[in-house]
Amino acid sequence: MNSVLVARTSLGDMVYFVVEEGTSTEKTGIVVKKSGQKFLVPFWAWVGSRNDLEEMQETEFQQTLWSEPQGEDLRVWTDVFVNRKVPFDKGILDTTPIQAIQIGAPKPKNSSGAMEMQTKVAILMMQMNERP
Repeated sequence: MNSVLVARTSLGDMVYFVVEEGTSTEKTGIVVKKSGQKFLVPFWAWVGSRNDLEEMQETEFQQTLWSEPQGEDLRVWTDVFVNRKVPFDKGILDTTPIQAIQIGAPKPKNSSGAMEMQTKVAILMMQMNERP
């Protein structure tokens, strides 16, 4: 999932905000533990429950994410970062390091080929068992 590093915890865990289009509004964060374990989190609820976050402010995207907009800016900010009704500004994303983070086990590249081989082996085993 395309994500932007936006914070670190006091334990050395890294917190990413998912910027991939089509992502649901429920789990828009990825935490990468110091051990390498990765898991999806409901970003705003998760960061709101932490008191040990170091919010990164190095890029325009990070600064905008952690800003506290007022008035009309708050409505637009909410539609972009919370409700995901408005796409991210391409100009900001073009100047932001984006990392592709995979959650869970990778899918086999040629699963149909592996299945075909397993089927052939199973047929051979059955044929061998049928011989007198």
